[in-house]
Amino acid sequence: MPAVEKLKSAGEKNLTVETDDISTLVRGDAEKVFAAIRDSFCAAAVSGEHVAGNILFSRGCPGENVCCASGINPEEESEPPAEIPPGAAAGIEVSAQFSLYPLGAVDYMDRIYGAVDGAKRMGTFTRSKNFCTRLDGPVDKVFQSIYESFISTKVAHVVIHATVSANSPSKIERK
Repeated sequence: MPAVEKLKSAGEKNLTVETDDISTLVRGDAEKVFAAIRDSFCAAAVSGEHVAGNILFSRGCPGENVCCASGINPEEESEPPAEIPPGAAAGIEVSAQFSLYPLGAVDYMDRIYGAVDGAKRMGTFTRSKNFCTRLDGPVDKVFQSIYESFISTKVAHVVIHATVSANSPSKIERK
């Protein structure tokens, strides 16, 4: 399977990749993790067949001994996140929906609205749906939008659930 093989080769980039019969776990620097997940998705999507990825990103999980929330200061201003390293994703259009969970933040809705505004600036925002935001566009830009939401949400524990689809036979054109 090209997507899993692509992820296994990501282990050469200082990422930990663990695959079993249900899922694949990728650990490492967020920038590299997002690039590896995007590239794995593209390896499957380039076939032209319909492919969907159900992805969960998490940082600062208190129950996971390898996760660490250190260095996250919600009050601290920071530079915008760097772009995910480019991949070989030219020409792949995707649709996605994602939900952002800034756990423990009293102002969680403001942080969610900030992520939606970021997607609007990236040109990937299509519409809000129940409990999630729809994104459409080139795979690089859609993954960059999700990555920026993840990095820019300055809380100790943040989770994003994303579903990304390419080559869908029921694709609804972007409005």
